[in-house]
Amino acid sequence: MVLVRILLIVFAVLSTNTQSMADTIAVIGTGRMGAAVGPRFAEAGHTIIYGTRDSSSEKVKVLLERTPGAIAVSQSEAVQAADIVLLALPWFATEEFVKASGPWAGKLVLDMVNASKMGDDGLLEIAVETSAGELIQSWMPDATVVKAFNTVSYHIIADPEIAQNLVTIPLASDSGEAKEKAAALIRSIGMVPFDAGPLRFARALEHMSTLHMVPYLQDRWEDAYEFYFVTGTAPKGATAVRLAK
Repeated sequence: MVLVRILLIVFAVLSTNTQSMADTIAVIGTGRMGAAVGPRFAEAGHTIIYGTRDSSSEKVKVLLERTPGAIAVSQSEAVQAADIVLLALPWFATEEFVKASGPWAGKLVLDMVNASKMGDDGLLEIAVETSAGELIQSWMPDATVVKAFNTVSYHIIADPEIAQNLVTIPLASDSGEAKEKAAALIRSIGMVPFDAGPLRFARALEHMSTLHMVPYLQDRWEDAYEFYFVTGTAPKGATAVRLAK
C-alpha cells in the first residue's frame, strides 16, 4: 500500500497533464473490457491503476505500454489507491473479489459486469433474480455503484469510430451525483451517456447485454450492432405520459 501511494505521488509530480478534471481510476481486470477502457481513459488525461492477479505477465506489460502513465498492482491495492473503481471482471469472479478487497467506503464504482450464463440454446440468459449491479451494491453498501459500459462491445470502446461515434452508454444508479460523475467520464472518451434511472434498472441493462450478444453467438457477425438512443422524440406539447388502462 505504501508503495502504491509513493508511485501515485511520483506520477502526480511527473505528469504533464494539468487538467483539473482528471481522476485516478482503478481498472479491475485486464481482459478485453479492461484493456479497452483503460487506455481510453488515460488518453483523456485520467490516471489509470490496473488491478490484476499477475502484474508481471506479458499481457499486462503490453497493456501498460498502451496506457500512458499507468501502473499495475494487485487488485486490492488498486482499489485502495483510487476513488473511482471500474469493475471489468467476469461475473463468476465478482463476489469473491468484492468481499476480499474492501474497505469500499466512499468509492464510486462503475460496474461493467453482467450476471449472465449460457443457456441451453447457446444464447445468454440472466443468472440471478435481480442484477449484478444490485448485488454488487449490497456487497459494498458504503460505496456508490453505477451500472455502466455493460451494453457496449470492447472493440467499440477502443475505437468508437467503428460505430460512427454513435454509441450510447446507459447509466443506472440510485445516486444522481454519481451518475453525473460517470457521465462526465464517458463524455471524456467521446461516448454519449444516458440516465437510465435507479440501480434496479440495471436489470433491464443486463438484459440488453444478452440481446447485444445474439448476433455474435449465432455467428451472424454482419448483424453485430451497438445501442444508440435518439432523444428529443417526445410529441410536441406533451406534459405527461398516459398510462394504459
